[in-house]
Amino acid sequence: MTIDMKTGEIWLVNFTPSIGDEITKTRPAVIISNDEISGLDLRIVVPITSERKPARSWHVKVKSTASNSLKKDSLIDTFQLKSVSSQRFIRKIGVLSQKEMDDLKVTVAEVLDLL
Repeated sequence: MTIDMKTGEIWLVNFTPSIGDEITKTRPAVIISNDEISGLDLRIVVPITSERKPARSWHVKVKSTASNSLKKDSLIDTFQLKSVSSQRFIRKIGVLSQKEMDDLKVTVAEVLDLL
């Protein structure tokens, strides 16, 4: 069964098992892959973690809102960008605003040295 997942949506994703410094456990993640490219049952996601001080240059700050359904202010950790099977997705919890997506795209481009 294929689940409809779209760019900008926040889903709970199971990142276990992990190795070394890879992000682990079930946590929110933002889908950033292009909706038009879907040859495999994979999505590119960026995990979301609790806000901690200080934020690093690769973090995008996100305030908790009704539309994103995050329980607290958080950081999108673009250094943990991953391609994951849709089987790791548990449930949709929210969506990012267009401004947050724009900020996320710029930060991902910086991390990947595309700018």
